[in-house]
Amino acid sequence: MIEYMILKYGLNYMPASLNIIAKRVGIPESDKALNALKEELEKLVQKKKVFKSGNRYAIDTEGAKSLATLTPPSGTHYPTPKDFGKQFKQLMVNR
Repeated sequence: MIEYMILKYGLNYMPASLNIIAKRVGIPESDKALNALKEELEKLVQKKKVFKSGNRYAIDTEGAKSLATLTPPSGTHYPTPKDFGKQFKQLMVNR
């Protein structure tokens, strides 16, 4: 879920900092939330779906390809940045 939100709404071809990505995705800019976002971005860097330039992140061609092939399971929908905040809070509580 977080991977989808980061690839779909958080990143584009221009490298962006964590705060900008957090605003695009719709999560609060608290230290705990930014650390969780950074961990997810680092996982995506290791999977080579995102590339890192200094302390900024941008989408990679592999990330764009994986996003294009991603389809929601039947009967569900992926969140938008407006309703993702609640789900992210629940994720943070579960960590």
